[in-house]
Amino acid sequence: MEGPSILEDKAKVGRFLPNKPRQTKRKGRHPYNALSAAFCRHVAEAGRYCDGNGLYLQVDLSGAKRWIQKLVIQGKSRAFGLGSFTFVSLAEARDLGVCAAGDAAA
Repeated sequence: MEGPSILEDKAKVGRFLPNKPRQTKRKGRHPYNALSAAFCRHVAEAGRYCDGNGLYLQVDLSGAKRWIQKLVIQGKSRAFGLGSFTFVSLAEARDLGVCAAGDAAA
């Protein structure tokens, strides 16, 4: 009794499995001033929240919040801390981010 080999079975089954969604970049415009002051005050879930122009609000599991500026300098990605959320407001962080990006480009 000659049946299909195991490799042939796997090839047939693999064709009918649903495709996994690909992890790709988000499509559309880059965010610009995406965060609001109210959101920044009340966000409690840990993660990085993008404001645009490389500025992120990083929230830790402990609830600590800080501003991070991501830049590319001489072909290498760098992350600079701009200060704690309690000491640096959203508007100040945006100003510091623009200044840091200008200094990095020069």
